[in-house]
Amino acid sequence: MNRYILLILLFAGYLFYACTDTQDEHYNRSGSLPDQNLLELITSNTDLSVFSKLLEIAGYDALLSSSQTFTVWAPDNNALSGINVNTITKDEATLIVENHIARYNHSTSENPLTAIRMRSNKVYYFSGGGSMFGGAVLKERDILAKNGILHTLQSQIQYFPNIYEYILTSPNTSKMADFVRQFDEYIIDPQAIGSDGTIRDTVYIRYNRLFDASILNWDRTAVLSGLGQINTEDSLYTALIPNDAAWDAAYARISPYFKAVGSNDSIQRLQTSLAIVENLIYRGVIDNPAGQDSLISTASSVIRQPATLFGGTQKIQASNGLVFLAENSLNYNPVETWMQPIYVEADEQEGRKVAANTTIVQRILDGDQSGLATDSRFLEVYQTSLDDNMDNQPKVTFDIPQVLSGKYNIYAEFLPGELAQQGDKRATKLRCTLNYRNANGNTVTTIANNLETSATDKIKLLLFNGFSFPVANYYDRLWNIDFANGLYTIDDRVVATKLDINVRVSAADYNSKQYGRSFCLDRIILEPVQN
Repeated sequence: MNRYILLILLFAGYLFYACTDTQDEHYNRSGSLPDQNLLELITSNTDLSVFSKLLEIAGYDALLSSSQTFTVWAPDNNALSGINVNTITKDEATLIVENHIARYNHSTSENPLTAIRMRSNKVYYFSGGGSMFGGAVLKERDILAKNGILHTLQSQIQYFPNIYEYILTSPNTSKMADFVRQFDEYIIDPQAIGSDGTIRDTVYIRYNRLFDASILNWDRTAVLSGLGQINTEDSLYTALIPNDAAWDAAYARISPYFKAVGSNDSIQRLQTSLAIVENLIYRGVIDNPAGQDSLISTASSVIRQPATLFGGTQKIQASNGLVFLAENSLNYNPVETWMQPIYVEADEQEGRKVAANTTIVQRILDGDQSGLATDSRFLEVYQTSLDDNMDNQPKVTFDIPQVLSGKYNIYAEFLPGELAQQGDKRATKLRCTLNYRNANGNTVTTIANNLETSATDKIKLLLFNGFSFPVANYYDRLWNIDFANGLYTIDDRVVATKLDINVRVSAADYNSKQYGRSFCLDRIILEPVQN
């Protein structure tokens, strides 16, 4: 039970309410209220002495003697015969106690389809005509107290951890637990806030922005940037969870691709860890993920070989889905997960700068030609006014976002020059300049000269072969969550990696009618090179 300590630290102080409910609102009573509160009822029953001691150890004795309303399902001493109250820790006691207490009044006459959420955040139901609750047999039922209802049980309510709790409590997943736990906090439940902004009840819920970013805003606007609410019982997921050996192996493999300027170890460590967890979660219960043709993670990555990723894993039942424990290795395909190809569409306005004496026009293809370009759109670039000076020929600079400190083949896809509507319909000569940061943060350049497009054919032109970036220029999921919630502006995002595409056609070449000074660009592609 000692591994459950990690879990309880998250639940301590969970769901304390500032306002009290009325008795009639939650339970239909007649006659006067009993004299004893819940704590007094429990402590006066000698058959509940062990549970009474657990309440004291967990610090729940004060809460159950307060004016707030609760329902308690108290296991008798026989059900807790394996508990040593002299050695049990507060965290272990809290785990048991919170799994047997719910807010408000819940009698055995309650609809068996009504979900009752416990202080542990688990959801249980009455069954067997009110003779059972959460799979445990009731011994005594519907004992009224001043501040709620007491039921006694012949056995404990069995506790199944959800996926998030499994990560935190498993003795073999401490590396992942240490990382994800740092994003836990407590916020006021958005559901406790009225449409007018009034807080109806001060209900605190655990919030982890890495997983739960969709519930951040109090105005109920959804920010769907979390990886999935694996710490609740309301949705079902399938999770691939690395044990400590698999985490260490994945970290050693991935961290060289997230080198930061100035050898900033904290940024490298954060972004590497995020890359590990990014594609571990899948929606719904997938009983045999290795047998699927493909899978889509909650990060929208398409896994085309699930058998490789999930092969050899151990399936474990969780209260909100399934865990597949990866032992010793996490078989990510980098190109599908943490080092995907980068596509820069030339017709996108953001991240594009046009030089002097350069005109750009977005064109749309139709008919038989529509398939030549992505989304049938491309960028036509031509010289505004004729000038033989090489420095006054068309040039466009494109931001290249999300570059990692790895190796890429860098391409540009050009459409036939004959598609130009304003510029020359000929081939052209280009110089491409790649601007990027070195390890010290200084901007350096690499140039590719004497590149040529085609007048009649679409070509995928290799600009730089196997180019290695010394540092990453990457903005991670946590930054994007903060950006979506107004903590950053687009100007805070600095894309230091840029590609200049510059026409370089001499007067002689131009006058020969073989080369023009325009081009039609579909997109720029950075394809990762696997070591």
